[in-house]
Amino acid sequence: MNRRDMLVGLGAVAITAGVASAAEKINETAPAAAHAGHSADMGPHKNQALIDAADDCSKKGLLCINHCLASFAAGEKEMAQCAKRVLEAMAVCDALRATAAVESKNLSALARAAMSFCKDCEDECRKHEKTHATCKECADACAKCLVECKKLAA
Repeated sequence: MNRRDMLVGLGAVAITAGVASAAEKINETAPAAAHAGHSADMGPHKNQALIDAADDCSKKGLLCINHCLASFAAGEKEMAQCAKRVLEAMAVCDALRATAAVESKNLSALARAAMSFCKDCEDECRKHEKTHATCKECADACAKCLVECKKLAA
């Protein structure tokens, strides 16, 4: 490392520390009035069960995709369809989680659409659940998300 690179690096560290320190001071001095009218304990979000189910589905989906990639590397081509269904469900669940959090007027329509994606993913993962624990966990998460979607889609 030459002296110029070291000075640039030290400058970046100093700037980062300064920004963090300034942000900390702003938070310390922010007036309580800025948050007047906001309740610290507003209780659970009205869509919390759906938000949690969609989030879990996405998280379990990521683990399933990772497993599918490892399976591909080991020559298990039958995992391709599983990976495809999981990616589709994850995309929809990410959108579902976001729209549920902001209480979108289109949430019930998205929940109805998501039911099909979650069911397809669950069905595909169930084919592998006896030999791959990750697939079972993903299928179970999709089943829970499907239950929560049905509540909104009704």
